[in-house]
This record gives sequence, structure tokens and C-alpha cells, in this order.
Amino acid sequence: MSSSPHVVPARFRFGRDPESDLAQPPVVHADELMLRRWFRLHDRGRTLARAELELLVEDMAAHPELWRHLVHHSPDERHYVRMMLDAHVEIWLICWCPAQETGFHDHGGSRGAVAVLQGMLSETMPTIGTGQHLTVEGVRYCNFQKERLRLIKQMLKRPEEARSYNLMIVDYNSRCSDFFYKDEDLKQVEAEIKANKNILEADARHILLNVPEPSADMSARK
Repeated sequence: MSSSPHVVPARFRFGRDPESDLAQPPVVHADELMLRRWFRLHDRGRTLARAELELLVEDMAAHPELWRHLVHHSPDERHYVRMMLDAHVEIWLICWCPAQETGFHDHGGSRGAVAVLQGMLSETMPTIGTGQHLTVEGVRYCNFQKERLRLIKQMLKRPEEARSYNLMIVDYNSRCSDFFYKDEDLKQVEAEIKANKNILEADARHILLNVPEPSADMSARK
């Protein structure tokens, strides 16, 4: 393709040493441009409030074209990519395999929100008893189940559902009424609850749907 004869060649432009190399602009890939355009919808030019962070990660989860090409799992170590960094927001994609974990750390008082993009969070139901030292999976079960029970209580309609709910409360208290945990595990799980509220609500509805209807014999004896 020929250039216009009126364009001055770059090495002879005024105010520039003709022997020095031209500075090359940074290469911006198409996926990065897509991410920047998406982030404009959430950029407030300030530190985001917790609700705004939750909305941001929920929206990102709904747009896999922003992160799907970055997903990678290694059995040897966690895979992580910093997708966005500005003066107010930092976004990380972290890929985990079973049995992988992160060591003790904190985030310096920063606000945060978490969304599960693929896979699922594992929960470990604690054994019946008190004074147990729970892993993050056990802390997750106790707090996720507490939220499910809170939601179920709001949905109760039938006597059979109320009886089933009372039995679930007894079981929950036998496992999760008294245990030891790491502060960072609890903070992580609390953020996960906010990011997965729709999933937990669906869990609660599914539990109620599986409460059996009363038999004809039981109804006749009432």
C-alpha cells in the first residue's frame, strides 16, 4: 500500500533525532480492549462499595468471553492472572484444583467480592460434636447451611416443611454450634455467600421441593 506523498517520513520529522528509534505504542490485544470497554460500565473513578464489587463480579461471571481464554488448571500449583489494575480496583482470575489452597495472608483492609466462574465450592459436613477445628470446607458448610436455613424459613408453607426444617436445625446445631476457625477462612466464606446468593437460594428451594407429601394414611389420622 503506497503512502501519500505529503506525509513526511518518520525519521525526518522535526524535533526528533533521526538516528534514534521511534517509540512503539504498547500493543493492546482485542481481548484487553473488550475488558476495558466492559469495565467502563463499573468504573466510578473511586473505591467501589461492597455492593458495587458484588455487582462487578456477578456481571463478569455472566460474560465468559472476558475470562474463558485465561482459564488454566495445573495439578502442581494454582494458576492466577491479574486481569485489571487501576487506582481503585484490582481483578484477579484464580484457578484451583482439588486439594490446592492458599497460605496465611490478608488484603490490608481492602473490600472484596468473589464469584465462582466454573466448577463449584466444596463443602465438608463436620461430624457431630463441639470444639472441632474446621478447615475452610467445614467453615463453608456451616455458614452456607446457615444461609440456606435462613432462606428456607422464609419459604415454609406446609406443616411437613416446618417439621423437616426443625429436623435440619437440630442436625445443624449438632455440627456447627461450637467450632474453631481461621479468621481469613471466615472472611473468605462470607464473601462467597454474597457472591453465590442465587445458588444458595436455589439450594433452599430444591431442599423444600424434596420434602415428601403426607401419605393418605397420615392425612386420614389427623
